[in-house]
Amino acid sequence: MYLQVSNFEFKFKLFDGPEEFLPAMHKVKQLLRESNFTTGDRFSTVWGLVLGNWVTDEVSTEEVFVVCKIYLVCSTQFNLLTL
Repeated sequence: MYLQVSNFEFKFKLFDGPEEFLPAMHKVKQLLRESNFTTGDRFSTVWGLVLGNWVTDEVSTEEVFVVCKIYLVCSTQFNLLTL
């Protein structure tokens, strides 16, 4: 069995909010996906303590929009039915 592991450190700059850090996180993930691995199963990942918070912010924001859309559809349907 042959195992080769490598890593490198980098630091994100300080961001003002999700409108800045989410595109940065996605860009790093995209660069890693597009990296030129020539052997193995091409598994690669980005890991960092701060990424957990960023992903949580992203998922929470998306879920708020989904809930708002569901609310608008349901309230519109209810209002139409009660006319």
